[in-house]
Amino acid sequence: TLHLNSIDISRHYGDVIFARLLSKCPVLEELIVNCIKWHGWKSGASVSSSTLKRLTIDCEHYYHESDYMLRHGPDEEDSDNLGEPLVVPAHFGTQKPRYVSFDTPNLIYLNYADFVALNYPLVKLDSLVEARLDVGPNQGQMRARDSDEFQAPWDATNLIMGIHNVQTLHLTSDTLEVIADFCKMVPVFHNLNHLSIESDDERGWHALPLLLINCPSLQTLVFHGLYHRVTDGCGDACDCISPWSSSSCLSSCPVKILNILNFGATCGEMSLVKHFLKKMPLLEQLAIVLDLDASLEEDLHLSQVFEDLRMAPRASPKCKLEVVNY
Repeated sequence: TLHLNSIDISRHYGDVIFARLLSKCPVLEELIVNCIKWHGWKSGASVSSSTLKRLTIDCEHYYHESDYMLRHGPDEEDSDNLGEPLVVPAHFGTQKPRYVSFDTPNLIYLNYADFVALNYPLVKLDSLVEARLDVGPNQGQMRARDSDEFQAPWDATNLIMGIHNVQTLHLTSDTLEVIADFCKMVPVFHNLNHLSIESDDERGWHALPLLLINCPSLQTLVFHGLYHRVTDGCGDACDCISPWSSSSCLSSCPVKILNILNFGATCGEMSLVKHFLKKMPLLEQLAIVLDLDASLEEDLHLSQVFEDLRMAPRASPKCKLEVVNY
């Protein structure tokens, strides 16, 4: 087991040094890397190990502001700036890696957080069982995506295609948008039986319908909140645009267990849960965990939510309903 925290490797030779380090660990099974500064590596970043079974890479906050202020000026390669008042540049905290590869054929668990790279040349994750992806666009990528003439130079297709064997998958709201905006295709997840989605009211659900269609063995679906940015992209996965539509990707969804956490019981959330009940024909259990911060009278609120949903039409008459609080 190897833990690396806040490491700063030469940007010109970082890929070579990191590869050499891993090659000197012939029985390494778990690698945890926090705040690695691989965004500046000229040849891109690569994790290569035939023995590695568990990998955690967190690059979302790969340096602290205080560390940057102490060591760098406006141009970190300009030595003439040393000793002068230091200014954090506008791109602080938004740099992205050029290329990222995973040559880890025996990896079982992957937890990867980063800004989306230009490309993922090699993604060898044949043995992957569980993955958590928190891959999101930085400020520049979001501005480019929202422009009228958007043509993405960033491509996360290989990363998503490379995890096709996974059985348990956790996706953040940022990753959902990356799948929609920076992937040319989505694989069929034949082995995926547990899917967990984190929600954010500033992130859309464009990728959700395609994901649900491409998960023929999905048994458990978990939502961490039901907030999302309303667009026509989420289509028939929710009732935001066309609640009257008779067709829905949910109608062919094999999910039997639906768990909804951090539920605030707003009108929009209640309407969406009723939409799930009405469209999902194989649902056997719906469990809702209330967000107590959104409730003034806990017991009364819980009973009201339960009764309202109990009376809602269901595609699956045998679906059991459970509403609990923290």
